[in-house]
Amino acid sequence: MAHQPAWTDEELTLAIELLDRRGWYGGNAKTPEYIELSRLLRAANFPRVDVFDESFRSVNSISLKMGNLRGANDEVSGGLRAAERERAFVDKFLRNPQEMRAKARALRARVQHLVE
Repeated sequence: MAHQPAWTDEELTLAIELLDRRGWYGGNAKTPEYIELSRLLRAANFPRVDVFDESFRSVNSISLKMGNLRGANDEVSGGLRAAERERAFVDKFLRNPQEMRAKARALRARVQHLVE
């Protein structure tokens, strides 16, 4: 497995917005929205990785990250342990949900054509 780059602000914004749309319920590698997010993040390549393998933003890595992000939200149970950066991003989203949802919509609109 190749070294995976840190998640970018754009990727975190899209992931948290998806969790918000799902009511902060978790999922797994078979969750259709996780599969779609994986395809989108791989196509967008926000970290600008020159060469990446099948593990880069795979559905399994999306599922793990979503668990971390759920763990960063003190209002839900069942999440995984979150890093400080994940906690900060979730907090930012929860304090400014309308602004963060708008950012996510703009990001998605900018890169959606890459997976169609």
